[in-house]
Amino acid sequence: MATDFAPYANLRMLWQPPGTITNFRAGVPAAGPAVVIEAFAKAKGRSEQDLPGVKAGDLILEGYLTRWALLGNASWLVAGASLSWNDTGYRPAGMLPGATGQAVLTNLTMLPTLADGAEQGKLRMLELSQPFGVGGIGIELREALGDKFRAALSTAI
Repeated sequence: MATDFAPYANLRMLWQPPGTITNFRAGVPAAGPAVVIEAFAKAKGRSEQDLPGVKAGDLILEGYLTRWALLGNASWLVAGASLSWNDTGYRPAGMLPGATGQAVLTNLTMLPTLADGAEQGKLRMLELSQPFGVGGIGIELREALGDKFRAALSTAI
């Protein structure tokens, strides 16, 4: 079931999960399949100073994940109808704070065309958390809203 924020999603991110080592003789692991993540994000201003993982001038975003899909061979900026979505609002397996990827902040219904004023850059997940904990009301809010995140969008690539 789609989250309450799904109709208002305005952020799309391309995340390349790290590979896993099945045994120590396997060498360097190949990265997992690329994942496209959509979210509802609200700007909280720009960073005024350099912080760990954040550069001065980065746009700080807060919001909720709404859905994600494995990319396959398509471009990550394709129309939403062409992907097979997991719309629970829960983050993909293996996604942790510190995850980075290309992102665009725009009207997602207009993709693959970018709307006027769209911002593209590199997104870094700073926090992935549940503000009310993992039990009780936190379970109900997570089901209705999705996973909460805080991120920094660097548009100076």
